[in-house]
Amino acid sequence: MKKIIVFYEQIFSEYLDMLVNDHSDECEIVRIFAVGRCDAHYGPHKIYPLEELTTEKLDFDYIIIFSSMQDVILAAVERLYPDKQYEILDIGGMERKCLNGRGKLRILKNDVEIKCPRDVEHLIMGDFTYYTSLRVLNAVADNPYNCVIGKFCSIGENFRAILGGEHRTNWNTTYPFDELINGFDLEEKSTYSKGDIVIGNDVWIGTDVTVLSGVTIGDGCIIGSNAVVSYSLPPYSIAVGNPCKIVKKRFSDEDIGKMEEMKWWDWPYDKLYDALKMLQSSGIDALYEYWKIAMQGR
Repeated sequence: MKKIIVFYEQIFSEYLDMLVNDHSDECEIVRIFAVGRCDAHYGPHKIYPLEELTTEKLDFDYIIIFSSMQDVILAAVERLYPDKQYEILDIGGMERKCLNGRGKLRILKNDVEIKCPRDVEHLIMGDFTYYTSLRVLNAVADNPYNCVIGKFCSIGENFRAILGGEHRTNWNTTYPFDELINGFDLEEKSTYSKGDIVIGNDVWIGTDVTVLSGVTIGDGCIIGSNAVVSYSLPPYSIAVGNPCKIVKKRFSDEDIGKMEEMKWWDWPYDKLYDALKMLQSSGIDALYEYWKIAMQGR
């Protein structure tokens, strides 16, 4: 059993929570020290003030520091334990050595959200979904619609979701006079939106893809680079081109039914982590049997 000493300050409480609640059975937290003002307890653990580091000798293998005062803390530890061999872990080291599967996935989720911000207007994005660059374009005033993207999607560079700006092709002109001339209004606007864009879970979208308003892309779809998606696609389709066309299904109808039944993207993190090798393989039957036992108790 590896023994851990933790130093943290309030701003890093989220990582402390992961360590306390998601550490592996191979690691034991022997002491948590607070840097600055922190709560007196964290879950089952008492939090000790940093001054008490000197009051007793501690047995430990790893030190984890969630604090901007890393140099000061290390100097104090080295002074108190000059002959001891131990390892200093950052967040990445904590993930590799101390966390169970649930904790590792929580770290991944945080990392993705930092790199791929969710605070884009008219964008609702699920956990773990990442993108290289993304724009949600809305040319309709007071548009109530959104681009809704599920979990575990992989979105390439220059993705564009066009929520508005559809022109009325059944009118005598497509030119939006009412929107460009002050004081000239129509009850029915010349530009409009066909509704939400809804992208399912585990969808892979290549570079330079455009999706138009009102489109639904089913779970598990693959959209090739430079595609313009103007109509909805059923789950596990592979679609390419401009205009976008379905070229094949990823799996048989029976296997697609199994994937839609399992909905692995909604599994608890611990069950999901245990299934990662099966997910990253072509063995649908093995994954399905795991799901029946682990998730359904059958």
